[in-house]
Amino acid sequence: MQKPTRIRYAVLAGLFGLAAFTYLDRVCMSIAAPWIVRDLRLSPEQMGMVFSVFAAAYALFGMPTGWLGDRIGPRRMLAGVLAWWSVFTAAIGFVSSFASMLSVQFLFGIGEAGAYPNMTRAVTAWFPPRGRGFAMGTIWMGSRLGAAITPPIVLFLIHALGWRETFKVLGAVGGVLAVFWFILFRDQPSEMQCVNTAERELIAEQCAAHLTPQLARLPLRQILMNRNLWALDLMYFTLGFTYYLYISWLPTYLVKHRGVSLHQLALYASLPLAFSAAASLSGGLVTDFLVPYTGLKWARRTVGMVGSASAATCLFLSLHAVDARTAVLFISLAAAAGDFVLAAAWASCADIGEFASGTVSGAMNMIGNVGATLSPVLMGFLIQRTGSWNLTFYIAAGLNLAGLLLWLRIDATRKLAFEQTAAAAT
Repeated sequence: MQKPTRIRYAVLAGLFGLAAFTYLDRVCMSIAAPWIVRDLRLSPEQMGMVFSVFAAAYALFGMPTGWLGDRIGPRRMLAGVLAWWSVFTAAIGFVSSFASMLSVQFLFGIGEAGAYPNMTRAVTAWFPPRGRGFAMGTIWMGSRLGAAITPPIVLFLIHALGWRETFKVLGAVGGVLAVFWFILFRDQPSEMQCVNTAERELIAEQCAAHLTPQLARLPLRQILMNRNLWALDLMYFTLGFTYYLYISWLPTYLVKHRGVSLHQLALYASLPLAFSAAASLSGGLVTDFLVPYTGLKWARRTVGMVGSASAATCLFLSLHAVDARTAVLFISLAAAAGDFVLAAAWASCADIGEFASGTVSGAMNMIGNVGATLSPVLMGFLIQRTGSWNLTFYIAAGLNLAGLLLWLRIDATRKLAFEQTAAAAT
């Protein structure tokens, strides 16, 4: 019997690097913010709008760019996404006013919105259902590690070159990556000669082999009216809401409410990301491990429910911790529990959507980023109106419990129904 080749893991290595690079570019803005504020003479409110306009574009264009990837394939789409956001990353180095910064950030957000939906589409084509959890967990581990290593890299470049040149360098690197991706990657294993028949058959296991992407059509009503997908999208809202608490207000919370010193802050603020990187991969491994024993539906569902319940519990315990060190430990465990769910969520998009997984994951990511946009705003509002730092954490804990219940409505085996196009019948 022929032994399958392992080209799919080389593809996954490329997706891992791509995921890490997306966060390198994204976090660069927050690291460079003090220099940008000084040189462009921006107020705190204006800088807040700069961050928000990226998030708005990222949320709005997730589903359209995922849909486009389903139509033209992840090879061209991801190369285009890389090229697009690299151009506008470099363009940040040329801005001269608040208005131009807003415009460039919005366009940057449009480009990056297509990254994860189209990486999911690539995973759908290159991994069988039992391997998709591991693949998505690896991709999200890459994103968290990218966020973790960004500060020292960016600070080194800013001190050596200046903030403008730093964005130009990152833009140039992204352009090179776009060329390499387009040359080396293929949409389907059948398009790559180094993939042998055994690996192609392994990947095609339980997939919609009777249709090709060109012959599959998904009516839009299936996305808009599908209760299974709405449960998945609303569950992801709870994850997005909670995660952005950790990367927006957490440092301020630790200093002002928990009395953490600036010397301790660097370590304490980075722990949630470090815990999350390990949990992203672990969740993917566990959900794939469970498939032969529980079936696909409960393999995804179990990981989602356990992660959501654990996140809610740890958030609640963090609020009742006596000292800052214990509070940070529980917050880090809550962040890890949330990221433990990620692989199951994104793998479910691939399981349910198949040839429309870009559209499905783009819709889920869009709703998740609505939650991500709301959480820091709500926390700021509640702090200003009530003086309480804890209310938003209680809300986040409650939302994670809602996420647990929503997982009971998510069934990764309920695939979307594709229609044959006219070309398929001839």
